[in-house]
Amino acid sequence: MNNSHTLKTVILTLSLYLIISIVAFGQNTHTLEDCRELAKENYFTLQKKGLWNESEQASISMLEAAQLPQIFVMGEAKYVSDVPHPDAPVPGFPTLPKDQYQFYVSANQLIYQGGHIKQLKQVEALKSSTEIQKLEVDWYNHEQKVDALFFNAFLLEENKKSIDLAKANIGRQLEEVESRVKAGSVLPYQLDYLKAENIKLDQQLVTINAQKKAVLDALSIYTATDLSSIDQLLLTDTEAAMPLNIENIQRPELKLMDEQINLLTGQNEVYTSLRMPKLEAFGITGYGQPGYNFFNPNFDFYYQFGAKFSWNIYDWKKTKNQKKLNTLQVQMINKEKDQFLQDLETAISKQNRHIDEYQSLLSKDDEEIEIRERILQAESSRLKNGVINGSDFVKAVNESKDATVRKNMHRIQLIQAKYGLETLLGF
Repeated sequence: MNNSHTLKTVILTLSLYLIISIVAFGQNTHTLEDCRELAKENYFTLQKKGLWNESEQASISMLEAAQLPQIFVMGEAKYVSDVPHPDAPVPGFPTLPKDQYQFYVSANQLIYQGGHIKQLKQVEALKSSTEIQKLEVDWYNHEQKVDALFFNAFLLEENKKSIDLAKANIGRQLEEVESRVKAGSVLPYQLDYLKAENIKLDQQLVTINAQKKAVLDALSIYTATDLSSIDQLLLTDTEAAMPLNIENIQRPELKLMDEQINLLTGQNEVYTSLRMPKLEAFGITGYGQPGYNFFNPNFDFYYQFGAKFSWNIYDWKKTKNQKKLNTLQVQMINKEKDQFLQDLETAISKQNRHIDEYQSLLSKDDEEIEIRERILQAESSRLKNGVINGSDFVKAVNESKDATVRKNMHRIQLIQAKYGLETLLGF
């Protein structure tokens, strides 16, 4: 009973450990989408979004303040060289002082300006959205760097695996040939040839490991995550939620062009509002010497209120030319958009051809690998029997290795091409 209980405890403990290990491993693996999200969180340029939003709110607050009463407190003290007085003495006419003092409060309230403030607020919002969309374009370009690093890591890993496989094959033959050299049935140069090829493979491994480390280090920096091992990355295929064609484009550059056109259109509305009549109310109250009554030389209170009207009825075609310049810029952006779409359609067609190519290649890879494996087994037997030399066997090893590499490369490249098509369309 005790032994049975102990055995059950051990099995339960091992099972729990295995489950925890699997869960922990799953939590530490990152797909391409994970890496993109981590890189986006760590992309400092995108963090300017919040600053642009704050800038927009500050600008709009300043514009809204212009619709509130503008109140000024002013004062002055001065001495004038002359004051109003009759040329001939007039009995009872007061002598006005040449030292004068004024302290007053003035207020202005904008009543109407053809919606100018409203248009300015809309332009500020359009400026902010345009700048934010520029950040999205920057991120789109940066995201492609993350994608390239992610797939390069797997391509380098496949290269490493193929070299490890080749080393294992050569290693087994080294032992066989070495024993036969000692027995005198094979010449020593056969052994040297295999050793030289093994050293060559070791050198290739050094290069690949260095390249893979550089790629993973860069990916770690971009994602702010420790990705020191390829085991922390998970390669998954992609299935688009909608048809991947030119009708479903969501590229940030196109959205940026639309934002730029909206901004230019909004600026034209501002130019139009500047030509509208302007109506303001005003008021002034103060205390000074003299007041409004020049015949009273003493300090006195005074006030006035009223309304002002202004209208720039002709600006020598300044507004017309400003709007014309913006209209021309809109036309240039539309031409740029047409060219962008044309280039994009070409790139999408090319990417689809790549996908078809890799799918066709993969359909032939398994067949080639099977044939190469049979050839390698036959060459291994012939080498043992002394029918061929070491160089012939190395050639067979390399051909088998290359076939395996090509299949794995084609698989990764197919997945990369699918993601690339999504990226081209802006998904």
